[in-house]
Amino acid sequence: MRKSILVACTVLAFFGSTPRVLALCGLQVQHPDDLLEAKFGRLGFDRLSKAPTPYQRADRPIDVLHYDLDLQVSLETVDLSGVVVATLMPLAPLDTVTFDFRSEISGSSGMVVDSVTVDGNPVLATHVDDELRIPLSITALPADTLTIEVAFSGRPLRDWILGYGLRNFFDRTDPQLPVLPDEPILQSLSEPDAARSWWPCHDHPFDAATVDLHVTAPTRFELAAPGVMTEDTDLGGGLRRQSWSMSRPIPSYLVSLNVADYVSWTDSVVVDHLVDPVTGQTETRTMPLQYFVPSFEEAAARYTWSKVGRMVQVFAEKFGPYPYADIKYGMSLFQFGGAMEHPTMSSMGQFTVSQKENPDVPGSPGGEWIAAHELCHQWFGDAVRVERWGEIWLNEGLARWSEALWFELEYGPEAGRVWLDRIYRDSYPGSIVDPGALFGTTVYNKGARVVHQLRQVVGDVAFFEALRQYMTDPAIRFGAVNSGDFQAHFEATYGQSLDWYFDPWLNWPGRPSLTLTQYRIAGGVHLEIEQPTDRIYRLPLPLRLVYEDGSFEDRLEWIGESGAVSAFDLLTDQPVTAVAIDPERDWLLDVEVAASYLTPRVELIAAYPNPFNPQLTLSYFAGQPTTLAVEVYDARGRRVRTLRLATVDPGIGTLVWDGSDSGGRPVVSGVYHLRFLAGDGTEERRSVTLLR
Repeated sequence: MRKSILVACTVLAFFGSTPRVLALCGLQVQHPDDLLEAKFGRLGFDRLSKAPTPYQRADRPIDVLHYDLDLQVSLETVDLSGVVVATLMPLAPLDTVTFDFRSEISGSSGMVVDSVTVDGNPVLATHVDDELRIPLSITALPADTLTIEVAFSGRPLRDWILGYGLRNFFDRTDPQLPVLPDEPILQSLSEPDAARSWWPCHDHPFDAATVDLHVTAPTRFELAAPGVMTEDTDLGGGLRRQSWSMSRPIPSYLVSLNVADYVSWTDSVVVDHLVDPVTGQTETRTMPLQYFVPSFEEAAARYTWSKVGRMVQVFAEKFGPYPYADIKYGMSLFQFGGAMEHPTMSSMGQFTVSQKENPDVPGSPGGEWIAAHELCHQWFGDAVRVERWGEIWLNEGLARWSEALWFELEYGPEAGRVWLDRIYRDSYPGSIVDPGALFGTTVYNKGARVVHQLRQVVGDVAFFEALRQYMTDPAIRFGAVNSGDFQAHFEATYGQSLDWYFDPWLNWPGRPSLTLTQYRIAGGVHLEIEQPTDRIYRLPLPLRLVYEDGSFEDRLEWIGESGAVSAFDLLTDQPVTAVAIDPERDWLLDVEVAASYLTPRVELIAAYPNPFNPQLTLSYFAGQPTTLAVEVYDARGRRVRTLRLATVDPGIGTLVWDGSDSGGRPVVSGVYHLRFLAGDGTEERRSVTLLR
């Protein structure tokens, strides 16, 4: 999901965000950089880190194999009635099966259980708070298969936009953005735990099942959902029954529906379908692309989504075959600021499409990056899903990074770099794994940068091979994963342990703090890079050495391998005038230059008075600790005096010439020249003409 609120409202900036638009999105901020956390604060996602349930509880010992969900809906009220038939297997001996299902509150809203059967036999279930507890007549064992049917009805409770609800599209031709009363949409958005608010299920990301979804609604409204359409029947009386079947297992939060007065169109793309993940056998097929939008947004959607077919092919080349090549890919507009990666049918917010160009990437439609983000989720988040919410970076970090990858591959490396810089932030609170906020900047933006950095560590060949192996591994394909699974595939292709990389970057807050001291030495430069002793990162540090003639050379040096201080001499063919740490900003780093002694060792600031009599004061600046010699020459080029200082500290200093020669005799009136030498006496720093 752009948690999905990130895209959600950041995208409004692309289309001309105004206080009115932001207010409609639930925001009170003006700057795009503030939108993400402000939005999630509005949704109360900070609670995710405070309660052990349901977000961090273990999944219940059941494996749901299939849901058959039959709903009767209205486009005038949010009232809902339905029946779900769940086929499941116990993972341990069970006397009770517990589903997640938000109950009625004070008799006014929430869901009511009308009846429950187990294998066709009525049972008396208990429905309190978020739990539906279904007793079994005998203990069920892991070898058993149970069929549980629950009939339910009510008015689903919602957390603002999360869950199931009735909304209306906006009239974007009106500056005040009024809703369109004749353009309602019934929609769902369940990540992370809102599926339980509208249907009984095992609401945990670990458990996934195939799904048949049936919706009976007024005739003029069309259903967009994951899977393939299996039924579209006019029931008479102004009602229409539509069914979609999802043949790949998905967790409950990815079960979705959008019901609206849509226009739809289809396209197609040639893709490889992975027939057998074990052998790697593929077959080429033409896959349908399906799009559903209200008629007044068709032009904007067609423009914004014009390259989706190419996106599928580009990502398939890098990540492995599109996971649902035997089904479809599609997108449907719903009323939301962002988007959500429902499998094979991403739900895209109304404001994610427009006929405007992305100001950061010329030639790209303004909302194309969101389309790339949600499409990437079909691999990372849908085909492989997190086993618990604390690992959500595996979904969102990769999808955020894929935005820059798309721009890089389609519009050139500079476009990808622009986008990476755009998502750079100065602060990342908390860790990536088990973050303080599931859908905050740390998960999205630091997660994306950590993926980008990993690419720098292992190189493009190993990096993309690891992604393909991760996505096609039959042991995890359409299964639940954690960070260890992700790391293992990169270690397999890289050929070395990557604990040194993954452990600090996933589990430590913030990013490396480097303190740099640099000296010019004979034949090169000496660098010392210090890190705090309690936060020592090991990493290949990119360096750029800038030379006196304006040319530069890029080098890579490992730091953190032998403690908090990394010191090394870099030999060069010409003097170094500057050292840039990570010049391309490939890494998240805080760099402080404690001392830099790359400037000329000594420079004359002033010589006064001039003409002088009887003595001359020389003011100089030393760029580093050194020794200093000043040679005095007469007009015929004869050296008449050498003034020496054994030690010169960095900073401004003075030296006095009393106007005498090496024998202590006053020099005659005339023209004299000074020559500054520093260090070993081989570097001329400045010549000055004096009169006496």
